[in-house]
Amino acid sequence: MPPSRRRSEYPIKRFVVDVLASNDGPLAVSELVECARWFGFRPGTLRVCLSRLVRGGLLDARSRGGRVCYGLAPPAERFNRAVRERVWFDQRRPWTGRWRLVLLAGAAMPRDVRDATAARLRAFHLQPIHPGVWARPENVRLGLRPLADTVRLAGGRIESFVARPDRGSRLTERAPELWRVDALEERFADQLARVEESRARLRGLPHQEALVECLRLGAATFRVVASDPLLPLELLGPSWPGERLRQAVIEYNHLACDVWSDAAFGKPARNPHPRPGTPPVGRPRAR
Repeated sequence: MPPSRRRSEYPIKRFVVDVLASNDGPLAVSELVECARWFGFRPGTLRVCLSRLVRGGLLDARSRGGRVCYGLAPPAERFNRAVRERVWFDQRRPWTGRWRLVLLAGAAMPRDVRDATAARLRAFHLQPIHPGVWARPENVRLGLRPLADTVRLAGGRIESFVARPDRGSRLTERAPELWRVDALEERFADQLARVEESRARLRGLPHQEALVECLRLGAATFRVVASDPLLPLELLGPSWPGERLRQAVIEYNHLACDVWSDAAFGKPARNPHPRPGTPPVGRPRAR
């Protein structure tokens, strides 16, 4: 693919975040410049982007061996670890039919805080079922305390509890509509087809093309898998492709690490899932 086409389809900000999120540790400017060249980005454009991302709090600039290096800032790195954890390990727990309900109160809360709170609740894959009432099946562990503290400081309040719907409730019937399961299933199936197609041809590509493809596709697939609301399998159809896609990206990551290990810099982020025939690697400690 010509460099100009790559640039138009892959914004430089996304490139920088993807390459740093995929690497264990910061990278020097010279390393990023070399990698950016493969994707068709000029050094000046890269340096401007790095400066903007540092000012925006997404990246940190640090010194390593007398060189300026860039890595994800601590909040971004924590989010990146959470995404990796979500992809590497199925976080569903057995579902007993109970639901997690979150009540959001506080008329004095500024609108921007209310909007940010709603966005955060959606990030936890809760959906509004009535004004001020959010819900999801109680089959994953939610870390709502930091969000509750933020809302409280802004003059609002979150109350969270677990309940079983009454016999006449339609909440369980509404789940596919609330989470747009049909659209998610189509998106996951399309991404699974892309991963399988790439995996079949990646080793036959020229090395530079393989580097570009596996970073772009791997990062995009991570984002798709991370969007899985992790609903109980009882609420999903038998054709649900979420778990197949999660397993496919784990295998694809092994292949991508092989491709990137031949590059002249960096260390691909460790895949905690062993290859067939190797001893298992322990689950990384949550931080």
